[in-house]
Amino acid sequence: MKKTKEILWLGIDTDLFNRAPIIARNARITAIVGNSPHEPGTCRKDNGIMTVRISGLPFLPSLSQGIFAAIFAIKNIREINAVVTDYFGFIGALIIKEFHRNKPPIFLNILSPPVCVHGIKGVLIHLYFKLVLVLSNRFAKQVFVLSENTKDIVALFFRDKDKITVTGLGINPAFITKPNKTQDMAIKAELGIKNDETVLIYHGTLAPDRGLEEMLHAFAIASSTLKDQDLKLIIVGDGGLRRKLKSLNTHLNLDNQVFFCGWKSYEALPAYIEAADIAIVPMPENRNWSISYKLLEYLAMGKPTIATDIEVNRLVDRGRGLVYFVKPERKSMAEAILHIANNPELRKEMSRRATIVREEFDWRKSASRMTEAIIGAVGAVKG
Repeated sequence: MKKTKEILWLGIDTDLFNRAPIIARNARITAIVGNSPHEPGTCRKDNGIMTVRISGLPFLPSLSQGIFAAIFAIKNIREINAVVTDYFGFIGALIIKEFHRNKPPIFLNILSPPVCVHGIKGVLIHLYFKLVLVLSNRFAKQVFVLSENTKDIVALFFRDKDKITVTGLGINPAFITKPNKTQDMAIKAELGIKNDETVLIYHGTLAPDRGLEEMLHAFAIASSTLKDQDLKLIIVGDGGLRRKLKSLNTHLNLDNQVFFCGWKSYEALPAYIEAADIAIVPMPENRNWSISYKLLEYLAMGKPTIATDIEVNRLVDRGRGLVYFVKPERKSMAEAILHIANNPELRKEMSRRATIVREEFDWRKSASRMTEAIIGAVGAVKG
């Protein structure tokens, strides 16, 4: 057996952080530094892996978090033979490569190019992303992407296209473990939702260009049409659009029907999804989307799902009728809400078909492709 190698995981992006335990089954991860679920400044051992949460500066949170994580790693982790990072942590990874005693290779993981960022901040993030891609030509051992359309975008910056590996899409098996029934009942009770009311859910970042305002208008149209049936909408998430959405919600007289639940932990999300009867994914077309994780999660949990008819959503459905597709505008969404809310048998059938994605889009398959590439490059095997 080859000598065990130690992998440092810079999980500035929460999704990359959540993949680490799956990778750890095949390659030894010394530490995960970044967005761990712990309080900032804490250091714990989870399943034999040291996890550390590093705080960033308020004006450059993700970039500074990566740099501070690198400083922590250089000072506190003696053996690092590979660094896996997202693009926010890439500068930190470069610092480790330059100043750590092992000079470890860098593996860059890209979930998607920047989306839904505007103004000066948006310009800076896009420029930084392009800078990371240019630097990756020279300094990254390999680049992982989730889908072919993301690979096409990233490949524009690479001379050596073989550096880019498509790991594929996947759902964390732990996420779709069915919550205890009392959890979703408690959520309904807390929000004042009756058991005979039809509940919709959206979860994700509350940001522009995600179709959220159209979704609220669609919900208002559907709700006003269903005079004899109460509709409720749970919105889980936070972001810069929250205040504007709440103002629109009040303007549409939906304060008693739409519940803004704020940010919830990754572990808490399944209970909120389980509390809903119908899920909705309203995002418009954007060539930078790589995948809608929320669509995969809704389907994996057996939720009848309304989604806009755009490329990344079709990648999941693949013409199998798992998703009720609509145009990315309010009238089409409202008609879909009405149709599904009024057809309990259709909801049952959609729920039955939806769970086919569990096996096809298993996170472990995606993670194993990443693991093989890392092991092949640095000879990391679990000892």
